[in-house]
Amino acid sequence: MKRDYYIGAGFAMIIAILWIGSAVLSRRATVHAAGVQAPRFEVDPMWPKPLPNHWLMGQTIGVSVDGNDHIWIIHRAGSLEAGEVHATANPPIAQCCAAAPPVLEFDEEGNLIGHWGGPGPGYDWPDSNHGITVDYKGNV
Repeated sequence: MKRDYYIGAGFAMIIAILWIGSAVLSRRATVHAAGVQAPRFEVDPMWPKPLPNHWLMGQTIGVSVDGNDHIWIIHRAGSLEAGEVHATANPPIAQCCAAAPPVLEFDEEGNLIGHWGGPGPGYDWPDSNHGITVDYKGNV
């Protein structure tokens, strides 16, 4: 009988010690977490700035940043609907708009500083772009 009492008392003490330890660790974690704040991000509706030549971007499917903090974007020009690219109709329906070249380079402020890509004579361009990467040497 005494043995059962000692076992029960020991079990109760172990539970009490674990409960106290849990409370102490929880309080310590709460104090530590109170000093750390997650970063806040905000959408800039004017980035990038309007593109020249009445260009439009299709589905953006790749973004990379180079060592000069230039932002490289690749998009799918073919994702634009016929009603969005009147300037490319045959005959043209309007002066606006056309798909931008697939690869666009922007500075931090959103100004277009370079562009290239798309089908052309002498080389093949993929029908469906799948991402862009700029390595540490600046190779795209």
